[in-house]
Amino acid sequence: MKHAKFPLLLLCAAALAGCVREELAECVTTINFSYKGDGQTEIFSERIEHLDLFVFDENHKVVMQYEPTPAELAARRATLTLPTTRNYNIVAVGNMGHTELFSLHEGTIDSTKILHPSHTAIDGAGDIDTHPHLYMGREGVTIPPDAGSSHTIELGSSHVDVIVEVAGLPAPSSGPTRQSAGNLSLEHRNLPGWTDFSMNCICPKGDLVSHFPEGEWDAERGVYVFAYQVMRDLKGGKNTKGSFIYLYDGEEDLLADNPIDVEQFIQEHLMPNDEIPGPYDENGVLLHEAYVPIRIEFPETPVDPEYKDVVVEVSIPEWALRDAIPEF
Repeated sequence: MKHAKFPLLLLCAAALAGCVREELAECVTTINFSYKGDGQTEIFSERIEHLDLFVFDENHKVVMQYEPTPAELAARRATLTLPTTRNYNIVAVGNMGHTELFSLHEGTIDSTKILHPSHTAIDGAGDIDTHPHLYMGREGVTIPPDAGSSHTIELGSSHVDVIVEVAGLPAPSSGPTRQSAGNLSLEHRNLPGWTDFSMNCICPKGDLVSHFPEGEWDAERGVYVFAYQVMRDLKGGKNTKGSFIYLYDGEEDLLADNPIDVEQFIQEHLMPNDEIPGPYDENGVLLHEAYVPIRIEFPETPVDPEYKDVVVEVSIPEWALRDAIPEF
């Protein structure tokens, strides 16, 4: 009887170590998740509502996809059973939302891209309104041969919030305090159409897209507001001269004579200073929780009553100087 307990103890020890007994060919691996934004406090649960895990083998091919349960998200921890003595890259993507994956199974970890459903690598882009609040992290792990292991994926932001308010134009009509922007529309041109699993979205010119976000009229402040997310690059991609904002009326005619050069605006108004924490840190690196606030103001008495040949004033919204983002 004493000898019968020995194999049982071995099995229990293997289970506690996180490994499957069949020649210890597989072990349970614990993956921890962390996101602290631009500070030292854990804010993962505040920012990330949904998570997808992608496991790539030594040949950089995807071998597993896993969606952590709500309980695992709350605990910021999930477990995967993986073959031992092998190397993997594990990618965590938060808030994928309506985006789609291109070349996940056909390609490798480096060729996989996250796209808006209106954008395809073959046909280019249709009308893109906004991207989700994407967060991503990537960690290389080695599974030991005789014990379970624990690893932590530090996530980072893969998007930038853009908030544009337009002042000086007539209200769309009488109605509720907040309603659609009516005939006013906005185009943000020369933006990345995709990002990869390394959060690289410096797209070639042919992969750049325009965003056409939905706007609304804020009667309380007397402005039109367009709030949307873009992939994590505001400079316009390769072989371009930056990203630009255009405004159109109901006839799709261009309003104002000067499109807004977003990168130039950031350089002139939003680089780190004493007035406002801009989207970049002191080293010129985009913050994780970066946002770009822009106020476009039409003159009170334009020479052209149709606002076609006027020069608008571009500035920082008053609320941004107080670092108090209104609810949109």
